Amino acid sequence: MLATKQPRLALTQCQFALLALVHTPVLAASDFSIPISVSGMLKADAIYDLSGLRGDRADYLATQAGSDSPYSRFHMRESRLKVQWQDAQHNVSGVIEGDFFANGTHSSSSIERIANGDTGRLRHAYLSGNQWLIGQTWSNFVDVRSFPETLDFSNDTGQAFVRQTQIRYSQPWQQFILSASLENPESDVINESGVQTYSSDTLPDATLRLLQQHSKGHWSVQVVLRQLSVTQNQQTHDVFGGGAAVSGRWYFSETTHLRWHFTCGKGLGRYLQEASGYAATFDGQTLNALTSKGGYLALQHHWFPTLRSNVSIGALKIDLPASLQDNQRLNTLLSSHINTIWKSSNVLEFGLEWSWFERAQYAQPTVTQHLHGSRLQASMKYQF
Repeated sequence: MLATKQPRLALTQCQFALLALVHTPVLAASDFSIPISVSGMLKADAIYDLSGLRGDRADYLATQAGSDSPYSRFHMRESRLKVQWQDAQHNVSGVIEGDFFANGTHSSSSIERIANGDTGRLRHAYLSGNQWLIGQTWSNFVDVRSFPETLDFSNDTGQAFVRQTQIRYSQPWQQFILSASLENPESDVINESGVQTYSSDTLPDATLRLLQQHSKGHWSVQVVLRQLSVTQNQQTHDVFGGGAAVSGRWYFSETTHLRWHFTCGKGLGRYLQEASGYAATFDGQTLNALTSKGGYLALQHHWFPTLRSNVSIGALKIDLPASLQDNQRLNTLLSSHINTIWKSSNVLEFGLEWSWFERAQYAQPTVTQHLHGSRLQASMKYQF
């Protein structure tokens, strides 16, 4: 008589992994030597363009004649996720943050038909400590705290706006902070066939900023110096450019404050948001830096602790040579936003906004077209 064999336990790889997971002790936050925090927001935008498609953020540069039909769009692309950590042992902290605007102003083709998925992008990724910062974040030329508060992701035209990889050193002294950086270069040049981005840059962009914080807010002065470079037919053409800006925030009272920013430069280009691509002209022989200037004013008032309103206006001007004053190239931009935001709780806000903008473009030399657009936008933002 044969002996009966005892049943043998056979585990698949999946079962083994589950068993290991069940018997693995859960680590508490205190078990980690480096504390990590996760934050972010969910933002829903309902947009109704009164005069043609303007994109998931108002695309001032894409405005063309003949696009006057109303357009509606709902999206969640401004939602973002942020991971931060603090390594006290090595006196260093880090940030990684992303959102869903990788495809630019307009979502990718046909994505709205079924699932409305969209591509994520890197906003910030940097380490900081001992007065140094290395990684991708706002340029040292940008004063984020002076930005107008708008529901439209574009904000007002005329603002300094660029994020890029950099090496920055900051030195605080009493109420002042002096910071200097070397940042990623990228020449943005326009020629007869349109805007071109060239990658033959040899020197990093350099910035210097002086910030003073005081009881009424802050003010900031910043400058940038950059080398613009074009290589064609194995010959490299270079020109230096740059600009200066002044910005800040001033509290008239606990309930009312003004934010402002003014920039002017020659070869400034992409450091002014809507002037991207207009740093210089290239005719195949000569590279010439272009003059551009812009800025905004933004007033905020709190009616109640839970209700506030914002009014802002922005402007941008680019000086093009007569040879390029045609083919719908940009001359000036104007924009304005009016909104009211209700804070229903510490984490949830609802807002309603009306915005308007005007684009002046060259139809032909000395002949300028004026195109207008406006939109209504409602938003819900949940922060965690």
